[in-house]
Amino acid sequence: MAVTTDIIRTWRSPRAMFGRLLRAGVREDRLIAHLMGACLIMFVAQLPTQARIAHLSQDRETPLALDQLIGTTFFAWLMIMPLVFYLLALLLQGLLWLFGIRPGGYPVRLALFWGLLAASPVALLWGLLSGLNGQGPGSYLVFAIWVLALAIFFVQGLREAGSGAGTGADTKPEAGHAA
Repeated sequence: MAVTTDIIRTWRSPRAMFGRLLRAGVREDRLIAHLMGACLIMFVAQLPTQARIAHLSQDRETPLALDQLIGTTFFAWLMIMPLVFYLLALLLQGLLWLFGIRPGGYPVRLALFWGLLAASPVALLWGLLSGLNGQGPGSYLVFAIWVLALAIFFVQGLREAGSGAGTGADTKPEAGHAA
């Protein structure tokens, strides 16, 4: 399946899509691809804002160079933020364990990383609004929608992981066998 199709399916039914991802098995290579893809999209989403900052700083005594802003943003989103998201997944797993919820490390990372990737189209819109209009009610509203979508995708992913998806608990018995 194409990732874009899976993102659309996530917006329609997050639990069903997350269950399908869990049933695909533990795949750390796909997990890091989801995270790096989300970070790349977040980097691209920041480009209009960085261009606006560079343009508005031309009146200052020392204007900001667009290439330096882009380089810094690239380093932050593609080198630092993946590590931050891995640490965040670890902290979330520990927090869940404190509340007696034990989904395991892989489902927590998958829910967080896939949630980031699935919510990234809204982040693109947020970056575009921030770049064109600056910070204002519209960009704050779109940012809130992005955070809400990320939270919903994460929680629904954890709910699906807790329901036994991917563990064989939701499979039907074979024909001819008693249940």
